[in-house]
Amino acid sequence: MNSLSLRRRLAGFTLVELLVVIGIIALLISILLPSLNRARRAASTVKCLANLRSISQAQSIYQAQSNGWFAGSPVTTGFQYMPLGTAFNDTNSPGINQIWDWNAPIARMMGIKFNENATEADRLIRFNQLNGLGVFQCPDNDGVIMTRFAGPTSWTALQWTSYAMAQTFLALPSASPPQGVTLAFHQNRTGGNSTVSGTTVTNRNYDPPAGYAPRAGKVKNASSKIMMADGSRSSQGSDGPTFDATVLSRGGGMFADQGSWSPFTRGFFRGQAPGNGSSGRDARILWARHGAKLQGGKADTFRFNTVYWDGSGGTLGDLEGSDPSLWMPTGSAFNAGPALQFVDTYNKFMGGRTGAVTAN
Repeated sequence: MNSLSLRRRLAGFTLVELLVVIGIIALLISILLPSLNRARRAASTVKCLANLRSISQAQSIYQAQSNGWFAGSPVTTGFQYMPLGTAFNDTNSPGINQIWDWNAPIARMMGIKFNENATEADRLIRFNQLNGLGVFQCPDNDGVIMTRFAGPTSWTALQWTSYAMAQTFLALPSASPPQGVTLAFHQNRTGGNSTVSGTTVTNRNYDPPAGYAPRAGKVKNASSKIMMADGSRSSQGSDGPTFDATVLSRGGGMFADQGSWSPFTRGFFRGQAPGNGSSGRDARILWARHGAKLQGGKADTFRFNTVYWDGSGGTLGDLEGSDPSLWMPTGSAFNAGPALQFVDTYNKFMGGRTGAVTAN
């Protein structure tokens, strides 16, 4: 054998050697892939939580510039950007997309430029502009598309929104004020003040305490009260995700929801958790995005991010985060009973109580 043939033989691989190398690579991939997936999910959780904290910081800036009032309430930004003497409707809504819209006023605080015009077409452009921004999208939102439930027919399939505010913090109590409340603002209001007469934007099944208003200083125990969380509207697993694009949408519209304690929630539905009795696709897959995400998985194997009214944040299990007191102001009244909370929520947090209960 000449030296050239020897070098060629030494430089190559036999079939057996090649198969051994391929087998080793496949084994390493099988060992490393779960760890890589866990690392990717952990990174997405961190990024998502960072988004929520950025939104919280912008909310604080808004409050500082608005005499303490919160962005996202029907009695604050819900009419703040409308010229005096006019009313919002689906074809005339400058600056915001719904009366529950926190997205647009928060974007202004972040210095983000977007379409501020009033027509139905402008609203759709504005929604897509803002909803597509990285700071408003959870990396694990998985590109879920929602279809129109109500609103203008020009609004068709949209990217699902990632975050929802806790609706009860945005409401006025049903008994207070009886007629007329003066709200002070800093934008688009002559003299900086406006009056809303006879406004009630609460639900008597979860009613803020008398004297409450969506304003800094009114939230007690702020470090344990959810301002915003992973979640969206609207789905209960068997009928979604859908959206209501009407400007005067009730119940939080596309931007807020009562929370994961209630079987009537449209943004944080837990009915498919074991023992809760609902069939269909497990809606927790859509909003509690940072856990195992297995159809019908045990409670708390699904996890979601939250940010609290003091600016802190964290990640909660789906059952752990369904304590009603997390989702409403201290002193709020709500009705308790096995049909008024998810079964496992009732068993864990209600202690057998029924009827009127006061949130801690």
